[in-house]
Amino acid sequence: GEPMRSGRLRHELEIRRPERTVNEYGEPSVREWTLFLRTRAAILPVSASEQEKFAKLQGELTHSVVMRYRPGIQPDMRIVWPAESRTFEIIEIKQDPTFRRDLVLKVSELVEVK
Repeated sequence: GEPMRSGRLRHELEIRRPERTVNEYGEPSVREWTLFLRTRAAILPVSASEQEKFAKLQGELTHSVVMRYRPGIQPDMRIVWPAESRTFEIIEIKQDPTFRRDLVLKVSELVEVK
């Protein structure tokens, strides 16, 4: 593949991690989403064929987020696109296996965020 041009990474995104607490019944719940890191990324819609492939596996796939490789990103984190007030959950994390330069997050847009 082509090395990534930073000009393509034009969206400012936040990656937020869940702050979990336990309620009075002993059930874990997410209290809030705290900032893990801010990064520039490209948000790309995924093709219909890719959507279909994922639907068979583990649910709805709406976008790919391409960013520079950063350690520590976990599947239970969320991606927030502040400029558009949009939130995405991570379905899959794919790393560029050769160079560890890029990270591609397969994400699903959350339409209603409680």
